[in-house]
Amino acid sequence: DTSAQTEVDRVTVNYVSGTGIFEVGGMTSFHLSANTQVEQQLSLDAGWNLMSFYVEPDDWTMTSILQPLINENLLVKVQDEAGNAIEYVNPIGWIYNIHQMANAEGYKIKVTDNYSLPVTGYEIEWPFTIPLTTGWNIIGYPSQWYYNTQVALEDIINSGLFLKMQNETGAAIEYVEPIGWIFNIPELIPGEGYKLKVSSNTSLSFESNNKKSSPVPVSIPDPVHFLPCWEGNGLDHMNIYLLTKGLENLELTPGDEVGVFDGDLCVGYGVFSSISEDHVSLISSMDDPTTPFKDGFTIGNPIHLKAWKHATAEIFEVSDIHFDNRYASRFEKMSTAVAEAEFDRYPGLKNSIGPVYPNPIKEYAEISYSLAKPGHVRIELYDLLGRKISDIIDAYMDSGKHRLQWEVKSSSEMALTPGVYFLKMWADDEFLTEKIILE
Repeated sequence: DTSAQTEVDRVTVNYVSGTGIFEVGGMTSFHLSANTQVEQQLSLDAGWNLMSFYVEPDDWTMTSILQPLINENLLVKVQDEAGNAIEYVNPIGWIYNIHQMANAEGYKIKVTDNYSLPVTGYEIEWPFTIPLTTGWNIIGYPSQWYYNTQVALEDIINSGLFLKMQNETGAAIEYVEPIGWIFNIPELIPGEGYKLKVSSNTSLSFESNNKKSSPVPVSIPDPVHFLPCWEGNGLDHMNIYLLTKGLENLELTPGDEVGVFDGDLCVGYGVFSSISEDHVSLISSMDDPTTPFKDGFTIGNPIHLKAWKHATAEIFEVSDIHFDNRYASRFEKMSTAVAEAEFDRYPGLKNSIGPVYPNPIKEYAEISYSLAKPGHVRIELYDLLGRKISDIIDAYMDSGKHRLQWEVKSSSEMALTPGVYFLKMWADDEFLTEKIILE
């Protein structure tokens, strides 16, 4: 290669004529294509990652590829899609159950610190096909170029075999009722692996004419208040899609957050980014078995949510939550949940009526009442004998503390005689009374 002043030792010959065998007086013509070695810098974050390789190294053994991490005492564990592992286990020592690297496969890898792992080899030639088996796969992305995921997945989506894809941060591509298609992974990134679930054996093919040299900018806001308990990218994430229908009382604005909790532990989050959104994507991470402390959800535990408004720093507890029965309703790794929830803007607030001021009452009074959650409320006036005098309010009201101005003469065409009366309130199947005195 005169342009690079480099001798190329990997050459492919395509014969136009002739056989490529020396013959006296013979002639042949051919096309040459050559590859030079490139160095892949595999960027790993502290914690769990999904990695893949787009080069063919001289030494394919995984131990050789990972030796720099082992030498630096940074490697915690590597696992392939079948569960085979490389890790140090006391009192056994090093376990090497992944023997050779495969470009079609991705690998889960945990390291103790950020690290850039160099891997030198020949770049993979395209087109390239990855076989997929029924259920979950961890696939590699064998290219140093970016690739649009909708283009990459088009054939298996159209075939009806595609179920779900996740990247190392838990972002997903899947079809979710009643939302539709979720495409939270815009592009495949060189060096990263992906979890891909299909309903039957199939394959994924990459064509060279769709390679891209630069990524589409993606801005994923980080949480400010609900900081998750897990380190780095997290592990075996669960995707929860919270429908914004029913959240009107929160008056969500961009930057508001929803936290996902397992008990008191924040195991996930989502940041509201647009008032036009019909859902908020929440990502939660499973408890990491390689750590001595709980740093994620426990499979089978109930899901709890909280909301935070950045403008007022208010925290709202969920008062009611309903999960779509077509999906998960408790924590499950790599699964999906769709939820509708109501949040209590006044944690601890109960349905109540009173005080009434002034009391005793002459002509006017202010009636205070509270609602624990939005709903229909009815307040009526009764005399001492239990006879209904009039309706004071009969309406749907938001949760919170309310006050209404009441004029005594508005409750009856005839003047009410002085004495004891009762305000009776019905809200959310609860009945409450407040004694008043008219002068």
